[in-house]
Amino acid sequence: PRRGGGAPAWPATWSFYGASVAALVAQMGPLAPAAALPPAQGALLAYCLYALAYCLFVLSLRPAHYAYQFALLAWGQATLALVVVPGFAHIRNLEKGLVWFLLPASFVICNDIMAMVCGSFLPGGRTPLISVSPAKTWEGFCGGAVFTLALAVTLSAGLAADPALHSWLACPPAGSGWPPFGAAPASCREAVELFAEREFAVAGVVWTARPILVHSLALALFASTVAPFGGFLASGFKRAVGVEDFAVVIPGHGGITDRMDCMIPMGAFVHFYLESFVATAER
Repeated sequence: PRRGGGAPAWPATWSFYGASVAALVAQMGPLAPAAALPPAQGALLAYCLYALAYCLFVLSLRPAHYAYQFALLAWGQATLALVVVPGFAHIRNLEKGLVWFLLPASFVICNDIMAMVCGSFLPGGRTPLISVSPAKTWEGFCGGAVFTLALAVTLSAGLAADPALHSWLACPPAGSGWPPFGAAPASCREAVELFAEREFAVAGVVWTARPILVHSLALALFASTVAPFGGFLASGFKRAVGVEDFAVVIPGHGGITDRMDCMIPMGAFVHFYLESFVATAER
């Protein structure tokens, strides 16, 4: 487009979701297109289209419209970073097991609620945390972290104590569909390894613990320290456009977006955490 800046966004979106689309197309049986590309080749084609879109964008630049065109480009790239990448990460996490979405979401919600409660009721004053969101305090930030880590311990212990949930939570869905809509097998190696006790060596000391506890603490720590900056980012955006909340669905929290804005960095972290530690341990 002559003034476009968001053109590179659509091939980038395909590069993330192309493999999933190709898998769905392959399940169509006789209706599947005969010329469907393998996922790896489809990803390469998507990147080539992404690079081509950038070239076309540069060729379309006009001196009279520089600010407008680059503003559109910035919006397109911000959408990729804040919507497409986290969405892709959450989908990949769900494909590894429902637990990898429920645990992070539970920690984010707990941290959000308890930060507000601790910031409102803890004695010792209200120390401002960040200027972009004056209502956020250090008392709330630290109190929310303590309760989130406590939830990680209790929730992982509760899940480990109920074997009936292990396969439903930790097994990848069997066949097509995502959990809980896709059928989970009766048991799987992932569930056995996640909830069975094993030895961990930390600083030369051997500890016995369930992997679900270790992973929960790691995710809860991120949800308490880094993920809240997704909420701070949303607060800054709301002030930039002159609104107090995205909606009024949840009293004291705004809409669903206000509650789940911390899932923007959380989903990507869970994805890379699983690829770095959980997937490596299972190979």
